[in-house]
Amino acid sequence: MGVLKIIRGLKSMSKKSNNKMSKKSNNNFSRKLTERQKEIAELKLGGMNHIMIGKTLKISPNTVKNTMVNILLKLGATSRKDFEVLYKQYLEWEQK
Repeated sequence: MGVLKIIRGLKSMSKKSNNKMSKKSNNNFSRKLTERQKEIAELKLGGMNHIMIGKTLKISPNTVKNTMVNILLKLGATSRKDFEVLYKQYLEWEQK
């Protein structure tokens, strides 16, 4: 549930969880996001919640939640603000 609250912007990640996530992810963007992950990330940045994204893409809200968790892990994001910044950096990196 903690990651979902981070996705929704309700709280920051604890130091313990932050350390776990940092070990699992790599900020050099060696793991590419799929087209679907980028699509969901764009909608999330646009202000949509998981239910709205699910309806728009005709997928389950739980699928949206799980995809957002995977996006956070791939980007190494530990907060909503991190997600926004790292996703924009990822897009710039991908263009190179």
